[in-house]
Amino acid sequence: MKIPSKIVIKGKIWSIGYKWKLHDEELGACDALVDWVEKTIWLDRSLAREDKIKALVHEIIHILLDEYHLHQTGGIGSNFAEEVICSGVSEGLLEIFNLKFKEEAWNAVARSRAK
Repeated sequence: MKIPSKIVIKGKIWSIGYKWKLHDEELGACDALVDWVEKTIWLDRSLAREDKIKALVHEIIHILLDEYHLHQTGGIGSNFAEEVICSGVSEGLLEIFNLKFKEEAWNAVARSRAK
């Protein structure tokens, strides 16, 4: 997966940038940060490519939780919180990455077994 320079989440453009040695005031050293004011996701330049991708997806989920107000819907302790969070995150990821599923290999297998 190529890391884009920008992504769109709910119509808002977010830039993706790189810095050395990111630091969060609450968490300390970190792999990535969201700058809510500048609408920028910062990734630690020193990370391996795969780790940058993981950090990017992690920060995107933070943004999705905020944009879809999932942190406010019933609270984490509620019975339906998992379903609400999964729905919002999946909807957001589909929007951001325009995910499309390939032809299902198991469908061909299932059809051949049915004969």
